[in-house]
Amino acid sequence: MLAGPVVGGVLTSAFGWPAIFFINLPVDVIALVTLTRTPRSIPRPAPLDLTGQTTAIAGLAALTFAVIEAGAHGWTSPRVATAPAVFALAALPPPFHRGTHTSPMVPLGLFRSRTVSVTITTGLVLNLAFYGLVFALSLYFQQNPQQLRAHGRADVHSHDPC
Repeated sequence: MLAGPVVGGVLTSAFGWPAIFFINLPVDVIALVTLTRTPRSIPRPAPLDLTGQTTAIAGLAALTFAVIEAGAHGWTSPRVATAPAVFALAALPPPFHRGTHTSPMVPLGLFRSRTVSVTITTGLVLNLAFYGLVFALSLYFQQNPQQLRAHGRADVHSHDPC
């Protein structure tokens, strides 16, 4: 994870920004070669949890809508304020649905395992912290480009490139 920005910086400095997309080619070739040598798994038919899929799509769409539109209309706007409620309803469907489906999208019994619950919670907290920091720092350096110039990045401009 630490090598990513360093390798990206070297590639963009040496060959320009399009070069960062070529770093995936050797990784992809290795993955394809490995997959051709891996034995096939036995297919297991599983019925589609249409209600689970529909509620997940509706919930994520509502949450995405709220986050995008809140910048333009504010969180108190009626159309934005209802989107988190739609997300909450979709994220927490009635217990009878998830308990009766023969092959639920996410089996609730999975969360009875302490290992699974702790791992998922830890991953969530780490990802929220990491991506929150990346987001906050990008906003900070956009508003305070002199901080980057003070550390030797004289090529940073204070205007929006778009």
